[in-house]
Amino acid sequence: MVDDDPGGLGKGGKKMINGVKVFANEPGSHTVDHTPSESTGSRILLVDDEQELLSVYGQALRDEGHLVLSARNGKEALVCLEASHFDLVILDVVMPVMDGIEALGKIVSRYRNTPIILHSGYPNYHTDFMTWLADAFVVKSSDVSILKEAVKALLKRKLK
Repeated sequence: MVDDDPGGLGKGGKKMINGVKVFANEPGSHTVDHTPSESTGSRILLVDDEQELLSVYGQALRDEGHLVLSARNGKEALVCLEASHFDLVILDVVMPVMDGIEALGKIVSRYRNTPIILHSGYPNYHTDFMTWLADAFVVKSSDVSILKEAVKALLKRKLK
């Protein structure tokens, strides 16, 4: 099903509800199309404006058995969450269109039972009281094991 009025993506924007494919014409907004066909793990929404990180972290999480969908900013993340259920959100802080702090507030108010990991290259954001809404804060690193451990712990906690 394709919706020609995709919740504020702007003229010409589209979203596919079942396939969760997002198209937008705004600067910094890109196609979201990383939907694996099958997965036995949890559904994770990975939100970051850096394509290389989306690829590296997405593949690391897929290797753990998770279904990973990617979005390039907070606005796309909200469209994805509206279109489909996710077990966990990994959210960058500094992004174009809608940053992670603004998206965090909206996600927490609409999807209270969805755990959120703030994932940033700027460790000083951890002291910003707005980031305390997140369930975890992980500093970006080439060591993906730290992120994977946070994901594992939050998903385990959610199951209890």
